Amino acid sequence: MIINNKQFDDWIESDIEAILQQDTYRENDHIDYKETFAMLDCPDKVMKKKKQDEFRHDVCSLANGEGGYLIFGIKEENGIPIRITGISIKDNNIDKFELDRRNELSSILPVVPVITFKFIRLYSEKYIVIVQIKKGHFTPYLCMENEGLYKFFIRRGNRKQPMSYSEIKNSFIQSGMLADAIKEFRKKKVEEYMETMGDSSYALLQVIPETFIDSETYINLYDLFLERKLSFTGVFQGVCFGHAIPNVDGVCYPNYNYENGVFFQAYDNGISEVYLKLTPIIRNGEEWINSSIIVQKITSLLHGVQRMYNQLERNVRGYFTASIIGCKGMWSDYDFESDYIGIVDRNEILTMPIEIKDISNIDMIVNTVTQSEIILANALSKHRSKK
Repeated sequence: MIINNKQFDDWIESDIEAILQQDTYRENDHIDYKETFAMLDCPDKVMKKKKQDEFRHDVCSLANGEGGYLIFGIKEENGIPIRITGISIKDNNIDKFELDRRNELSSILPVVPVITFKFIRLYSEKYIVIVQIKKGHFTPYLCMENEGLYKFFIRRGNRKQPMSYSEIKNSFIQSGMLADAIKEFRKKKVEEYMETMGDSSYALLQVIPETFIDSETYINLYDLFLERKLSFTGVFQGVCFGHAIPNVDGVCYPNYNYENGVFFQAYDNGISEVYLKLTPIIRNGEEWINSSIIVQKITSLLHGVQRMYNQLERNVRGYFTASIIGCKGMWSDYDFESDYIGIVDRNEILTMPIEIKDISNIDMIVNTVTQSEIILANALSKHRSKK
């Protein structure tokens, strides 16, 4: 939604005042006005829970539709905003206020949709609180009111309504599209590198945000680089070699000296990728895969993505994937038990994607590094023999 030719991130109090009494900004599929956060004014626990459920249902209804805005602190009449009332926030602690609201949304299934909070400080010392809800990729979203009681809502016009059977069914079908899109992207990139690099052995490491299929979230990374708002060598330490050059859909560090064996790309759709040439280690005439270098680059990539998304101020769910190509027959001692070695049994290994609930969260990134080591250990040790 654009107000006074400004995007969501740039709205201020005067922009909110500009929508008052305007039919253009009446409640619709994407806009819902709330005078208060009703659950904050409920002394009764039963009523408070009911209002919290309503808040969750409001969020789900927009995520199940095309996304939109819950705007708190505005009184509406027949769907038209007529007066700014504002929301009082204790001690002006907007961080705690947002955290409490996010905790109230944590019971949404299957996952909490992508939401952004914006607080506009008013001259009255109150706030307009805007919750932007992105169209979800894991529809249908729902929350359980009581044990075994589930309700599916979708936004229609100026109200939320129960979803029909066909809408629920179609939502489940559409939610599989993200998984299919990730699978298709991985397959395409593996084929491209096979064509470019021939029969060489390599690992392809990728962090893929769930928003990568949404063109509205794309950002021109090379412009940010030129404006010195983003330093890839500073953020992605250990995977950027040479000089940054633009490509059709992002930035790359081609590393023409392939003795280093690393090729880094960041795409405007949010995906970050490392190609890692896997030169085998020769032990007693046998080829061994260098597992430790893979872990090093996984760590560099994941921590780099976390730093980049922090700089971009984006809180996005994503997935880490690893593809190991051309290593069939190589030995590996990367396993849980030191008494065993393994041998790679196929030329193409595409590991299961690891979900990262918030790419910008360092604790989640550290956990993903650990999970990736476990998955890599299993992937490279299909057939085991005692040393």
